[in-house]
Amino acid sequence: MQRTSPTQTVCYQVVESGGASSTVSAQPTIVNGLVPAGYSCYQVYSQGGGTMWSPLAQAAPNSPNKAITIALPIVVSLVGLLALVGAFFTYKRYRARRAAAADKHAWVNRPGGWAKDGANAETASTAKY
Repeated sequence: MQRTSPTQTVCYQVVESGGASSTVSAQPTIVNGLVPAGYSCYQVYSQGGGTMWSPLAQAAPNSPNKAITIALPIVVSLVGLLALVGAFFTYKRYRARRAAAADKHAWVNRPGGWAKDGANAETASTAKY
């Protein structure tokens, strides 16, 4: 099969307004066969009794600096790791303070006077009579 050259290139500009998109005939500058963003371009080939439309490749949007693309996720993950470690140690300190406070207030009034209850503090308060 013999490869035919396109007979024409047709371009449309995609316009969005109010949530709806429409196309307007346009002629953008095509560089190296890549179509600028916001345009749809097609090469039209004559085929026997009809035409074939072949889309041209879209140009990639400008990408940010490669160093930022690589470094940003690393920095964010390290900050997240530090936040998790900090939350863990804050929780451990909270538990230690609660345990110390529970031991400090674990006193019961026994017939012989106030005594430190220690491990029996909860069992004394939940005893059924």
